[in-house]
Amino acid sequence: MHVDATKQSPFILLVEDEEALRTAYARALRSAGYQVVAVADAETCLRMLDDLPAEQHPSGIALLVVDIRLPRMSGPAMVMAIAERRQLHAVLYISGAPVRASDRPDTLGGRRSAFLHKPFGLGDFVAMVDELARPTAR
Repeated sequence: MHVDATKQSPFILLVEDEEALRTAYARALRSAGYQVVAVADAETCLRMLDDLPAEQHPSGIALLVVDIRLPRMSGPAMVMAIAERRQLHAVLYISGAPVRASDRPDTLGGRRSAFLHKPFGLGDFVAMVDELARPTAR
């Protein structure tokens, strides 16, 4: 895949507590041309955002990929905390645990959102990310 160097690629924030999955997801997204910051937990993510100059990503966070069930903070709570700090355009919730349809978060604050149940193929993952992070590229 050729990435146009004159355009800044979409910024994706990935929060996944399982290291092997976090590494695989981040690698797949970088290979697809995305800027990715991958962290293991909510506290690290929020600290990193507080320390990261907003000018570094002036158009905000194109997509937050977040496990619905993280230790100490749920995915939906994370969305709210991040949205208080930065412009957040879309959310991809992921989970390996059974999640009833009624428990899946709806679109929060007018953001696009989707849900993927683990395990999923990296091709399916990147396709969903493309749909959410680059909606006009389709």
